[in-house]
Amino acid sequence: MKKEKIICPSCGYDSEGYASYFPECPHCGEPNPYPNLIPHHRIVNLTPHKVTYWERIDAQDHPHVVEEYPSEGIARCQEKVNLIDVYYDAYGYDGKSATPLIYETSYGDVEGLPEPMQGVLFIVSRLVKQAVPDRKDCVVPCEVLRDTHGHVIGCMGFSL
Repeated sequence: MKKEKIICPSCGYDSEGYASYFPECPHCGEPNPYPNLIPHHRIVNLTPHKVTYWERIDAQDHPHVVEEYPSEGIARCQEKVNLIDVYYDAYGYDGKSATPLIYETSYGDVEGLPEPMQGVLFIVSRLVKQAVPDRKDCVVPCEVLRDTHGHVIGCMGFSL
């Protein structure tokens, strides 16, 4: 697993990925600005698609792919739908008649999410994360990168 490159904001010490695991910088003793990070040895993607992690070396650098996490299963919330209305004689953009059904959707228990495991971080959907907010081993992609057509091509980090 690639370790995060953490630079101490006070003294510039290059942690080579380890300082985030200590309560203070091993060089200058300043409090760790990343106290919630915990060391993980494996990242498991539980979304239905590959997640591509990008990073920049510095502010001038264009982002580059660091790691790709293929789907290793799917964690999802049970979905419950209830028909609440029918719009008769509605018309679509092309003028053709349509009869859209309007549902109310609610979400239940999470399925496909393993119990916490030592050293494992799970990438999950935002909906799953909202259902298990206290799980510190579940993260969602954040700082999403898009191509020129607006399609998601990866992320620059992960959010608790």
